[in-house]
Amino acid sequence: MTEQDLIDLGFEKIKVYKEESGMDNDYYFYSHCETGIEFFTNSNDEILSDDWFVSMFENDLCRIFSKTELELIIHIINKNTTK
Repeated sequence: MTEQDLIDLGFEKIKVYKEESGMDNDYYFYSHCETGIEFFTNSNDEILSDDWFVSMFENDLCRIFSKTELELIIHIINKNTTK
């Protein structure tokens, strides 16, 4: 999945500065919380050739690499969530 795919799906860029992280460099990742489930990506310093994946805060062992699959998951959650 590309960075543009994440932006298209409504993910928000979260910047983390080296001063707050204690790392050598600033980095960023993406987060999506609109479904009530927090989805997050790997960070930009872990990316090889614009190949992002998404995990869920509750289960970081599940990694979603496909924009189509992620769109479907978000759609199913939104469709079946009571408001």
